[in-house]
Amino acid sequence: MATNISKEENTIISEMKEDDLLRKLEEQNRLLELDSRYTQKIERTESNASIREHHEQILSTTPTDSVIMETLPTSSEINSSSISTPPTSSTLPVPTTSTLPHPVPTITTSETSEEELLSVWSNLLKNWEENVKKNFKNVRNLVRRGIPDPLRGMVWQLLAGPHDEELKKKYPLLIIESCPFEKQIKRDLDRTFPEHSFFKDRDGLGQESLLSVMKAYSLYDREVGYCQGSLFIAGLLLMHMPEEETFCVFVHLMNHYKLRELYKPTMADLGLRFYQLENLVEEFFPKLDIHFKALGFQTSMYSSSWFLTMFTSTLPLCISFRIMDTFLTDGVEVIFRIGLALLEHSYDQLMQLDLEDMTKHFQKEMKVIHENDPDSLFEK
Repeated sequence: MATNISKEENTIISEMKEDDLLRKLEEQNRLLELDSRYTQKIERTESNASIREHHEQILSTTPTDSVIMETLPTSSEINSSSISTPPTSSTLPVPTTSTLPHPVPTITTSETSEEELLSVWSNLLKNWEENVKKNFKNVRNLVRRGIPDPLRGMVWQLLAGPHDEELKKKYPLLIIESCPFEKQIKRDLDRTFPEHSFFKDRDGLGQESLLSVMKAYSLYDREVGYCQGSLFIAGLLLMHMPEEETFCVFVHLMNHYKLRELYKPTMADLGLRFYQLENLVEEFFPKLDIHFKALGFQTSMYSSSWFLTMFTSTLPLCISFRIMDTFLTDGVEVIFRIGLALLEHSYDQLMQLDLEDMTKHFQKEMKVIHENDPDSLFEK
């Protein structure tokens, strides 16, 4: 990258020792290289590294005998899964279909019926350990196509990690403790999925379950405490599994997938995500980036909910479920991918909007636009 150097700067540089100048130039080159390769940088974040390690542990998760039976396992049967010593990535076999006693079927057409899809997933779950260990790439591709809703809660638990019996035992003890965030959580309940039948009734089963899960987590992880955005993540899980399982999966998401870093009081990691996204927008959509800056439309103004609620407050639930599916296999990068796909999909329209209409688009219109075509965001 060419840099214009003033006469004063040139004088200062000429007075530097040669080795000192070389050191400074190398440091600047390093920073420029980081700035120009943000797509790769996301791949190398600690969060994604942790997720890859975490999936190596998942590879050794052994389902119960009932998973291997002809009938599909129930959600409760996942709880007896055991875990052996996790293999390292270097010891894992090359994932080829020929190495599998029961190969993972691949879906080659978007016209696959629901019955056929359930059959594919049924076979996958019967041999979960072998399929995930030997052919995780095909499993991930199936997940990206969308997990069938009747199986979603069970598969989320399997993907999130091995069952932690000790963690589950802590839950009933935590929910009876006094919680300093209880009033704040109750205040936010009515604003969390207000149109969903499970959560719309004040003091109903859904709101009571969500309150219990969030109270328990705020006491379990006192450094994080409570953040409103996390209500949406817990609520999404509660739509597919009981309270205790929701709490356990939520803890796994916060720890293994580093979501807790977003919710810490300082929110320093959230600021980093804004910075990463801003650089990606500048790289892929330079004219749109100029338009945003000319309007004073900051990255945080439209993407806060993307990271804090994983799009659950801005997109239809059918899409939010698909995003969680993929998040469990791909990690935080899926949030960037979906975010960029949203901008690409509405690019021409966004270039014509003023600040007021821009805000309205991201807060209200985006959900309506994608309600009838959820697959478009996953095909980008």
